[in-house]
Formats: sequence, C-alpha cells, structure tokens
Amino acid sequence: MFFYLSLIILILVLGAQLTLRSLAIKRAVVDLVNPVKIFKSFFYGTIVLIFSNSFYLSYSQYKIWKYGLFTEFTKFFLPPHQSISYFIGYALFHFFATHLVSLVLAILFLKAVKYYNKKFEEKFFYPEEYHLGALAIFLSGFPGIFLYIISIFLASALGSLILNKFSTLKGERVSFYYLWIPVAIFVIIISKWLAETKIWQLFKI
Repeated sequence: MFFYLSLIILILVLGAQLTLRSLAIKRAVVDLVNPVKIFKSFFYGTIVLIFSNSFYLSYSQYKIWKYGLFTEFTKFFLPPHQSISYFIGYALFHFFATHLVSLVLAILFLKAVKYYNKKFEEKFFYPEEYHLGALAIFLSGFPGIFLYIISIFLASALGSLILNKFSTLKGERVSFYYLWIPVAIFVIIISKWLAETKIWQLFKI
C-alpha cells in the first residue's frame, strides 16, 4: 500500500508543481495561490496520512492476534500473557521504524537547506523547494534515501552536462526544482525491484 500511496502523492505534487510554475511563467494571478503553503501542506499532510496508516496497521495486527484464526497461539503475545510493551515494540519496528527514520532525515534536510539557502540569500533554491525535497526524501523511505541522494545528484550533473554541451548557455547548471519529485518516483519504482536483493536487505529496517 505504501508503494502505491507514495506514487499517487508524488504524481499529484508533480502535477501541482507544473501547474503552479506554468501560472507563474504566464504571469497569471498567483497571489491567491502560495506555492510554499501548498507544498508545505502536502508535506505535513503526507506525514499524517502515512502515520495514520501505521496506526491502522498496528490496530489490525492487534485484532488479528486477539481474534484471528490462530488466536490460541497469538493471544500469548498480548496482555495479560505478555506485557503490552512487547506489542508496542513489534508495532514500532514493523509499522513505524522505516517512516520514523525517513521523517528524521527529511526534517534534517528541511532545516539544513533552509538555513544555508537563507545564508546565501536564497541563491540555490526556491522557497517551495524546501518541502518538495523533504517530501521526496520522506517518501523515498529507508534505505531508499541513499539511492535518492545518489540519483538526484547524478540527474543534476547529467542534465547540466547536456545543457552545457548542446545549449548556448555555458556554465549553467540544471535546477533541482524539477528533479525532486521525478527522481523520487524513479527511486520508489526501482526500490520495489531492489528490495529483493541481498544488499538492500542489509540496510533495510
């Protein structure tokens, strides 16, 4: 479910991103539409949605252990046969851990990029990119985040190389603006295949 949910969210965000940018280029009335607020809402809304799903999965697991087909065995994982801390630990590890790690990394990225971009007078990123990048990192998951970081820098370097080779604009670099979300979509799709490899299993929580 997380796989499809992530793709749906990212495709919606990409659509919104392209639409908003198109309106800005055409000098349309964009005062009523604040891109920063929109992508910020997407970011925090996604966090709520993903963790709500984690709570739902935890609740479902509890019900299965208590009332499922194998309840004569699984009931011993729950109170009064077992401390509730056992179930909480199980739920945290299986339904929350990956998202918590991704969330921490996304927030660290958000804070760092905000700080350094403002320090250099917003020279490198548009303000709405903070939450675009953070959302992409969060949904890339763990260990997908490592692949995401490598992929986005490779995409930027390759794009800049092509731009400088075939364009009259020399010394220019490709902006990350249109890379955050497409690269995340690529990483999520390829991660589904990589999940079966041994190296992926080594890093997976």
